[in-house]
Amino acid sequence: MRFLLFYILLFCFTGISSQSLAPVSVAQGSFKIAGLTEEEQYFGFAEGDQVTFSFHEEKGKDLREIEVIEYPNTSRYRDFKFSKVNHTLIIPKTSVYCFKLTNGAIGGRTLKYEISRVPASAATVSFNTVVNWQTHHDTTWVEEVETYLARDEYVPQVIVPSSDFYINSGSNADFKGGKSRVVIPISIPENTVKWYYSFSAFREAEQVDNLHATFSLAGQLTRIIDQTGTLDFGVELLTLPPGADYCDIYLLDHNNSILFTRKEAYQYFTVGSRENLKSGISEITGGSGRVMNLGLRNPDYQYGINVVLEVVAIIHEEEYAERIITLPKVNTYETPFLNN
Repeated sequence: MRFLLFYILLFCFTGISSQSLAPVSVAQGSFKIAGLTEEEQYFGFAEGDQVTFSFHEEKGKDLREIEVIEYPNTSRYRDFKFSKVNHTLIIPKTSVYCFKLTNGAIGGRTLKYEISRVPASAATVSFNTVVNWQTHHDTTWVEEVETYLARDEYVPQVIVPSSDFYINSGSNADFKGGKSRVVIPISIPENTVKWYYSFSAFREAEQVDNLHATFSLAGQLTRIIDQTGTLDFGVELLTLPPGADYCDIYLLDHNNSILFTRKEAYQYFTVGSRENLKSGISEITGGSGRVMNLGLRNPDYQYGINVVLEVVAIIHEEEYAERIITLPKVNTYETPFLNN
């Protein structure tokens, strides 16, 4: 009987002692929530704490929702469409708790709040409610399709193969209806970086076949590019074809090529034009996708000439392909913890 009385008194004393613990302030103040956003505040509580919290909007305007969440995702309290809330929550276990408030309105809201706790026993009076955060980095490996440059080359392309043109003398053009001027259209391919023409002039028609064999502009350009790996070379590295008689070659646009044919006043591009030469090689930069014209003129008034011409462009060719590559993907996140 005496033991029973002892335990009854002990229980009563413990209960009175627990109930006599004063509330401990956790946080108070005010904060703003912008329109259509959420605000989260984190605190740590000890098992058995009686947590009293109050939130009220200073102008009495409603918020959409308030929720108290035991980390990570256990909901312990929830209310909707409120301007003021005052509630006491018994904490089931020591953990981090999130107060999440949601503003569903376009306009901002200002809330005043106060949070306090009554410890379950004297042992948790000094419980540290401050929440700390630890940063974690998780690395995973993912496969992606990568597009890469599989081929990057400069390739000579023949625009006008070795061809011969007969150009009358000025006298034949004047009195016998011959042509002392010929225009050759040059369609420059897309992605052309440079283009070249090689020419040779001579009177004897029987030399034409032999002269064609000496024209190798495309082959020479291919060899030099393969050897040097660059386009930074001069025409002096190219072998001139033989020539015996003089010829004029002018680089013309469309309108001036018509004037050139009519023997009217015309203009030509200095770069790419040659006068009073028996043979030569010209280098022209650019012109990708354009149509230019080479105007051939026989400067001799008495004798006709044969002109052998070859035109080659250097095309910048790129080829892309796909391949699977493995890349690291770093996921960074934070977790809360308590210093107790």
